[in-house]
Amino acid sequence: MISNPQTSVDLPTIGVAGQPADFESERFGDRMSATSAESSANIPTGIMVKRGSVDGTANLLTGAGDVNVLLGVTLFDYGYDQPSQLDADGSGFLPETTFSVQRTKRIVVITEANVTPTSEVHVRHTVNGAGHLQVGAFLPTADANKTIDMSAFASWQGTYAAGLAVLEIDMANLNLAAADT
Repeated sequence: MISNPQTSVDLPTIGVAGQPADFESERFGDRMSATSAESSANIPTGIMVKRGSVDGTANLLTGAGDVNVLLGVTLFDYGYDQPSQLDADGSGFLPETTFSVQRTKRIVVITEANVTPTSEVHVRHTVNGAGHLQVGAFLPTADANKTIDMSAFASWQGTYAAGLAVLEIDMANLNLAAADT
């Protein structure tokens, strides 16, 4: 006997961090593989990473000098093994794991604050106290000496509350990035 059948399902409004935002981005976005060169830190999905010192590797951002070595946004994928490739909650890549990085099109990213289509796009390279602890997360305003301005080649694709938002990027224009001072 069935009693009280489930009649609805709660779904995320835009997806999960690191998910391509639409079919075109999934099919035609420029992607590359990178292996985590972090010695102990996990690399979350949906954040900006930089080129590692060895070809084909990636690292978390570490400072304003990363402005010219931004690589792209880490992609979410169900194909990774936990616990050998993903952290305990499945949201980050362990050291030496090879993952995909999205370099163009639209992707769901981690944001620190509310954003709108007219907001600037900055990425955090240095933590700055409570609420600003995720290196590689995005925000709509500069945080002097702690963020990189990507507004010249990235834009918000809607109005979103802090947490997750859809960002369109084109890393081919990386030379337009500037450290926030």
